[in-house]
Amino acid sequence: IKASFEEFKDNFVWLGFLNNPHNIVKQCDYSVLLSSNETWGLVLTEAMCLGVPCISANCNLKNFEPNSSICLTISSILLFNLQYRQRPILEKERINMIHITLPDGSVRTFEQDVVTPMEVAKNISNGLAKKAIVAKVNDEMVGLNQPISADATVSIYTFDDAEGRETFRHSTSHILAQAVQKLFPGTKLGIGPAIKDGFYYDFDSEHKFTPADLELIEAEMMKIVQADETYTRQELSREDAIKLFTEKNEPYKVELINDLPEDAVISIYTQGDFTDLCAGPHIVSTGAVKAIKLLNLAGAYWRGSEQNKMLQRIYGTCFLKKADLDEHLFKLEEAKRRDHRKLGQELQLFTFVDEAPGFPLFYPKGITLRNNLETFWREL
Repeated sequence: IKASFEEFKDNFVWLGFLNNPHNIVKQCDYSVLLSSNETWGLVLTEAMCLGVPCISANCNLKNFEPNSSICLTISSILLFNLQYRQRPILEKERINMIHITLPDGSVRTFEQDVVTPMEVAKNISNGLAKKAIVAKVNDEMVGLNQPISADATVSIYTFDDAEGRETFRHSTSHILAQAVQKLFPGTKLGIGPAIKDGFYYDFDSEHKFTPADLELIEAEMMKIVQADETYTRQELSREDAIKLFTEKNEPYKVELINDLPEDAVISIYTQGDFTDLCAGPHIVSTGAVKAIKLLNLAGAYWRGSEQNKMLQRIYGTCFLKKADLDEHLFKLEEAKRRDHRKLGQELQLFTFVDEAPGFPLFYPKGITLRNNLETFWREL
């Protein structure tokens, strides 16, 4: 037989190295290839170098080197073709191996059919598993419970990483949307992405939100956090997704679905009794969010176009710990105190008006200060 191993390697199963081929033949009714031909010796060597399933009998492995095809002495070789396999139990006995490559190049091996990023994190360390938020599998961001069924490159991200913070805050925006719809039934959802240092969500509601409402919404969000509701992902066809959000009276979501490319994967995420259109990924459950603060309200045209309806936008931020939230809020207050727009007005140096956005109008003291600075600059 002159066919190379690459042409038939997928038809063979690993049964281990055995010492007595005759006993195997008695126990298995297989179509058996039995040969002591040197060509088969080279094929087996190639198979071993590739880590491909095979069986050898009476092999001298003492001087075997992975890249060598000469030093392996073969007296007989058994190759069992799965096309004629008659014992299904052997398939069950086979151990599936998943090799996970980490960012540092090291490889972790799992003897199972499916592994999750959370299991990978636990395999690295329990500390990492406790802090893990999201993962990247072969350049795709996924949740920690996403099944991995083949060899892959995996990165685990925590809140210390930008990827982790983004996922954490985007998940919190879903909690915000859930709370708003619970408190103000009939509110329609726009979008709710993560942004630098926080998140927002746009709402179409007959109720006009006020700063006092933010406290009520925060309290409802904390109830959802305490319920520790799991984020569950589900993929839908375009037709099913449109039907779902049409029945939920969510026209903005239907519009987003219709604008997706034909080959786009459409997914929804559910926590508790709340479901939202979302590509994900998300944290494992709402209980991970320990500290939330809704910051302010603003108006925002749907999809940024003034031709569309003005929606109500709620901004917020969140952290793993209340101490971190408090520190962030302190920095925000300090930044407000030092805001040049605020200081310019208080010191009667300059002001801004709606008729000339971004253009400072100087008071007499301000123009005097500016002239002195320009004179100083010219004399340098």
